[in-house]
Amino acid sequence: DYRSYPKYWNLEEHFKTVGDLQMDLAVLALQCNLTRSVAIQWSHAVSPTNLSDHGVNTTQAHHDASHYSIGNEASVQNFVAYKRWYTERFAYLLNQLRAVPEADGSTLLDNPLVFLCSELGNSSRHDHSDMPFIVAGGSNLGLQTGRFLDYRSAHGGEGEAHAKLLVSIANYLGININEFGYTGKGSGPLGGF
Repeated sequence: DYRSYPKYWNLEEHFKTVGDLQMDLAVLALQCNLTRSVAIQWSHAVSPTNLSDHGVNTTQAHHDASHYSIGNEASVQNFVAYKRWYTERFAYLLNQLRAVPEADGSTLLDNPLVFLCSELGNSSRHDHSDMPFIVAGGSNLGLQTGRFLDYRSAHGGEGEAHAKLLVSIANYLGININEFGYTGKGSGPLGGF
């Protein structure tokens, strides 16, 4: 029945296909210069999606797996399996961008900044510290790639606010701002970014 939830295109069996098609469309839109900005969100924060049809061998749906227990190895491995799957999809996007040649000999990946994030660091504790982010591409914007930057020791071990990363990204994109959201740990971009 087409009126039931989830809709046909939201079914778990189509999850990867729909996501890949959305990324392919995003690459085409950037390639044709129809847009300068794209956002892709795979699901919502408490997603009940189960990716067992797509090679994620877990006993839990995504949201349940995000509340892993450190003492339960199977629970931790379920969470890692989901993170790996989403990171592989991110790699797919980067490879699609890299496959598009530009007139100057670079690739489409060299022009945008591509940002991978999550809303939580330790999702089991609903913690916003120690959050991993990936920023890729952007070499034509002056971004130095191939680095691991660790800002956890700033502010007495509390780390930098991720709002400073958003300021840094905006500055690379030519948006001259000095703060974005939370400024309790100062404003401005991240030093060394």
